[in-house]
Amino acid sequence: MESLEKYVSAEYTHNFITCSLGEELFALRLAQVREIIFYRNVSPVPLMPSFMRGIYNLRGHVMPVIDLAVRLGRPPLVLNKRSSIVICQLEHKAQPLGLLVDTVCDVLVLPPESIEQAPAFGAEVRHDFIIGIAPFNDDFIVLLDAERLLKMSELSQLMQQAQEPNLPLPAIQQPIAAPEHAADNELPPIHPAQAQH
Repeated sequence: MESLEKYVSAEYTHNFITCSLGEELFALRLAQVREIIFYRNVSPVPLMPSFMRGIYNLRGHVMPVIDLAVRLGRPPLVLNKRSSIVICQLEHKAQPLGLLVDTVCDVLVLPPESIEQAPAFGAEVRHDFIIGIAPFNDDFIVLLDAERLLKMSELSQLMQQAQEPNLPLPAIQQPIAAPEHAADNELPPIHPAQAQH
């Protein structure tokens, strides 16, 4: 996997990682991404909301793994050979958090002037999750803010509600064994990509 460090300096504040959820494509701010790994060895946790896929042992530290599709109001992701965990290191938060996605695609370099405010109508994603939209491949791509997606106060409240005995629990998809990858140490490929205008 190509190193991400050179893309996270102040010079590259408008760089994003594109990732897919089924047929949909989204982008996350690269400065919020610590690393990317293939999905493996995620342990389910009982009495958790449906977006909580489980926990992962990240070099001796417990890391929650959030299903990005469920967080955005979609059905849970079905694992495939390219399923990946985007590990986010958010500002002022010591603990990294993982976002489960179908695939990680490219590093997308966006000129600041190409980023537009998301429309207040017609969006299929919570408006507060969106940084903006940008032209991409004759269409538009939604730029997500991991800081808002993984806001701990909201996630903790949802987890507490899931544990209340008098409240109906959302369905939790039981994780299946991670599909075999081409190579155990192979990571999702990252290649710089220039936005089209």
